[in-house]
Amino acid sequence: MTDFANLLGPEPTWLTCPCGELTARVPCWTCSIAAAEQAKQIDRAESALATIPRRFAWARLDAPELAMRVRVQGDLKTASERILGAARAIFAGPSGSGKTSLACACLRLRPGGMFVSALRLGTARIQSAAGQGEADLVERSIAAPLLLIDEIGGEQKTATNAVRDVIFARHDADLPTWVTTGFRSDQLAEMYGDGFVRRLLEDAYVVQLGKVKP
Repeated sequence: MTDFANLLGPEPTWLTCPCGELTARVPCWTCSIAAAEQAKQIDRAESALATIPRRFAWARLDAPELAMRVRVQGDLKTASERILGAARAIFAGPSGSGKTSLACACLRLRPGGMFVSALRLGTARIQSAAGQGEADLVERSIAAPLLLIDEIGGEQKTATNAVRDVIFARHDADLPTWVTTGFRSDQLAEMYGDGFVRRLLEDAYVVQLGKVKP
């Protein structure tokens, strides 16, 4: 006669996971999935930090020098809180007003974010090998969970400039986008068209630095 008990093996030893669930192994399946997701979030956060230029490595919201370098109109703490809660944000101001410093400081607290300069985005297609499809930088910029484009309006206006296409694609996908610029909205409309500016400003929080108005 077959001994089914031997075929099935010994009874599992039940353990209590820190979450309180009885399980055959610790951590339990639910906690293992949660830990894997947390690891992914950490990876995304580290990837975001890797895209921030080295010259802004100091830029953090708790950095004492941030208040000295950023000339935001209004309270810096309030502005930072509103930026972190915004899907779209425009950091507007002249050179040296601290718009990129503030944007990078906030980007550090948004996992999955990506920094790219408008200059690099504007030349990405030219530098990509012919016949290889869309430039990798353009594809990553379109797909990033949060994208910060630095100094929009300062890049060369060419037929291959991807800045406009990236903004349109991200708007269609309802993905959060932040931009910094030293140009007014009417100047940007001249460069990219009214539709571009409308997509930038739609539900956007405008952070005014220095004296330039968007």
